[in-house]
Amino acid sequence: MKNEIKAVITGDIVNSRKEITKTWMPLLKETFNEFGNQTTQWEIFRGDMFQLKVEAKKALYTAIYIKASLKMLNNMDVRMGIGIGTETYNSDRITESNGTAYINSGDAFEKLKRKKISLVTPWSNFNSNWNLYLKLASLTMDNWTAKSAEAFLYAIKNPNLNQKELSQILGVTQSTVSENLNRSGYYQLSDMITWFEHCLPLQNEEI
Repeated sequence: MKNEIKAVITGDIVNSRKEITKTWMPLLKETFNEFGNQTTQWEIFRGDMFQLKVEAKKALYTAIYIKASLKMLNNMDVRMGIGIGTETYNSDRITESNGTAYINSGDAFEKLKRKKISLVTPWSNFNSNWNLYLKLASLTMDNWTAKSAEAFLYAIKNPNLNQKELSQILGVTQSTVSENLNRSGYYQLSDMITWFEHCLPLQNEEI
């Protein structure tokens, strides 16, 4: 019987010491609450580090969602290591849980260096391909403005809304929404997220 795969994201906040904590911490917690309960599915520790557990298929969506949330604040960003694997010990605190998903997440985070996002899974070919895709995607995501990140976030949260409806939510013109979505790479990144969700189940190795 094959083990169920899970995803763990380990990260830290870029420029956290240069900004007042109350400007970004509430937003970070609100973002994490979208994906689960505090301590069991996410924790913030050492002031600006975090771990978050999600379904494996939602790993890339979640990481990009987190990045967009933080990038809505000027000068803020996030570094993340995505690990996919098994969970062999499930504690009431995510930071005390264990398994290859956690080990791979830590390895991915340690390998970041100058990168902002990295991925480690049990499948070497999958790692090679998707870390290349992430490098290319980062050329756009790392340069999001606050307005581009905001447009991206609201669009990805509400995929059934058209640009006119998004413009009403954001309080800007439809042409501004269109411009910010194009600048954010929304359509290309959405396709990449869908492709990730499609590709992951194709990995048939035991883990």
